[in-house]
Amino acid sequence: MLGQPYLMIWLGFAIVSTSVYAAQWLFFMLIHMRFMPLTDLFASNAISILLYPAIAAILTVMQRILPALSKSY
Repeated sequence: MLGQPYLMIWLGFAIVSTSVYAAQWLFFMLIHMRFMPLTDLFASNAISILLYPAIAAILTVMQRILPALSKSY
């Protein structure tokens, strides 16, 4: 994924996140043998996708700061 535009990485995350949440919802439904509401699936997936840019920005800053700090020791 190196060299990909940020939007493509975010879209890839959204696809993987949606797939994982859907699989988790399906397995949970099969284990409990009853239909589970889709609102939980949509809410948790939407929060994950919407928070991705903020968390990615924080981790990018940390990635740039930490190598500089490790060289100072």
